[in-house]
Amino acid sequence: FWLDYPPRSATQLARVLRLVYAKASSAEDWRTPFERDEPAAAIVAYEEQQLAESLAYIRPVFAEANQH
Repeated sequence: FWLDYPPRSATQLARVLRLVYAKASSAEDWRTPFERDEPAAAIVAYEEQQLAESLAYIRPVFAEANQH
């Protein structure tokens, strides 16, 4: 699995670690509705939103890939 990823520079690693630190030290609750034991309707709404965001991201990626 990891062999498929190219080597990264220390600068790139530092950039990622700053992002992770900023997100990890946030006081915001990062858990999903499922992890918070919320009602089924909240879990379904969250999952539908996640799916919609994923599709909005991947559709242009596939469209561009199919043009080449």
